[in-house]
Amino acid sequence: MEPMSWGKVHPDIISVQAMLKDLGFQVPDINMKAYMKARAMTQEFIDEFLGYFMDPTNKHMSSLLLKCGLPGGMMGSMMADLKGVHSGINMILRGKNEPELSLDDLLVMLFDEVEYVWPKLGYPPLVTPFSQYVKNVALMNLMQQVKGEERWTMIDNHTWDMILGKSGRLPGTLAPEIVELAKSKGFEFVDTDPQLNYPDALDTYRKEMDENGWEYGDDDEELFELAMHDRQYRDYKSGVARNVLRMTCSVPRMRRWPKTDTRKRKSRS
Repeated sequence: MEPMSWGKVHPDIISVQAMLKDLGFQVPDINMKAYMKARAMTQEFIDEFLGYFMDPTNKHMSSLLLKCGLPGGMMGSMMADLKGVHSGINMILRGKNEPELSLDDLLVMLFDEVEYVWPKLGYPPLVTPFSQYVKNVALMNLMQQVKGEERWTMIDNHTWDMILGKSGRLPGTLAPEIVELAKSKGFEFVDTDPQLNYPDALDTYRKEMDENGWEYGDDDEELFELAMHDRQYRDYKSGVARNVLRMTCSVPRMRRWPKTDTRKRKSRS
């Protein structure tokens, strides 16, 4: 929803609901009173601290994003990645006496590479985290090709886990070149329940929360927050995240920053 929607991310739910309704789908009406309340709360979060994490260019519309099939939610991180490698790629091109690329040129090249990579990796669903894996492989392939090297030489461990079946069975068939690459590295493919790779560790996190006197929150949501994002949660509770944000933003004092040990999840919902 606004003010997080549009630009390089997802369209607003009001527009999506209207389009589905126009196509004949039976969709529930939007509770506009609840929508406006959530919208105001989101804006408050942006004004207080969240805005410091958001690249202003994420609000700029670009029709180029329609081509790649990647979810809008990851466009911001992808643009940040491109900005990070843009100068490096142009430095390589200058060293080869080849014309430099604009950020838009690079974006189109990355989309083309995503279109090439996706079926080769067995059509993984383009949702988190698999969309990130596809994007990362495409970006690394692009970097390698600019340097005059081959594709597939910079695949990270998480992506290999997906390729090998440790995240579940892929919808499509892996390209022969990917299978051969895995075998050449001595990797083994698996076809077991992926949940076996992630044993239940909630009791460990419960113990940590009890030892620190942290509240579990409504429906144990604070517990699940720790379990899903343990490092970030610990940084938040210890105050490390706040200090890093202050230094990054070069602001002496954040307006109305919630107290580290007393914030209730309920206040953000």
